[in-house]
Amino acid sequence: MIISQRRQSFDGKAVFMPDWMRAPLYLQGNARCWIAHRPAATSRRQTIYEVVLSSIDKEHWPHLWKLKLTTRDEAGTAASLCSVFAAHDIEVLSAESSVHTLNRYNSMSFILSMADYQNELDGGHQRHSAVSTHRLEFLELLLISSMSGQIVFHRNGKPRFELTPMRLYSQMEADRLEAIETYMHPAEHGRVELPDRVCKKIAHCCESQSIFFSGAVDTENRVIRILFFPEGSAGVAYIQVSASEMNTKVIQAVLLHLKALEANVIRFQVRRGLNNKEIVAGFAINDLSARGNLGPGRMDLTLESTTDAVSAEVLVSQIQSAIENDATLTEYNAHVTDHKI
Repeated sequence: MIISQRRQSFDGKAVFMPDWMRAPLYLQGNARCWIAHRPAATSRRQTIYEVVLSSIDKEHWPHLWKLKLTTRDEAGTAASLCSVFAAHDIEVLSAESSVHTLNRYNSMSFILSMADYQNELDGGHQRHSAVSTHRLEFLELLLISSMSGQIVFHRNGKPRFELTPMRLYSQMEADRLEAIETYMHPAEHGRVELPDRVCKKIAHCCESQSIFFSGAVDTENRVIRILFFPEGSAGVAYIQVSASEMNTKVIQAVLLHLKALEANVIRFQVRRGLNNKEIVAGFAINDLSARGNLGPGRMDLTLESTTDAVSAEVLVSQIQSAIENDATLTEYNAHVTDHKI
């Protein structure tokens, strides 16, 4: 799951992340974290800089795997798994468990470091930390067999079990990204001061005195990814599209317009289920009443023009015009209700 925040002005020193962004990474005051950084590969104009923040020690990045499984809710299941981990020098860096009370199932998730794991079939760390490695077959069989019939199966006969490499980390290591250790601010919860050399690289990349940032929590990889981009014509545009009924036809129509206008979508979210108590600029309260089962909603899009001759202002104007003149979008009362450049 990826959850994004709206853009904020960058003061040239630090970024602020509210509680809901930090919670999946367990980041509290004085917590240690690591920052990797580089020009964003998603940017066509090379004016966007990306900072990746993780609470996982950098020394484990090349060796990270995630285990997700569902078992019957019985005593000793987690102990059986951890016995296998301990016997094979596998470190548990993070673990979560949740019981499904309706069917007495237990879902567990582990982030594991395989730095010291070795096996004749799976190999050592040089093999299973490689970007090309997709499975640790012996370890899979060992873990499944340790469940002693407790593991739950899908209807197609496959176990509810996934052991997969965390590619983001191994790729950052393979790309030789600099990773800097830092700490959460002890008093101002959510404030992370960036190292001076990172701030200088952000300013150099964005080439602007006025810079914005927008963070997104990647709960699957346990990182916060922060994009920095300049204000102005050569910068990144933010657009919000709201509809009385946010359905797949609306989403498709908006995205097709962006494709036709050669707009590079850097990040977007679809939110359904807005209610009459939520204020959306440009919408009357009655417009937000549900027309159908899906109800109202909105799309939040961060994008840039891929054509040098088209500025951010022109791109936003073109998108507004395309949406206002689209019969399908008019049927579902879809409008651009907010935008920033």
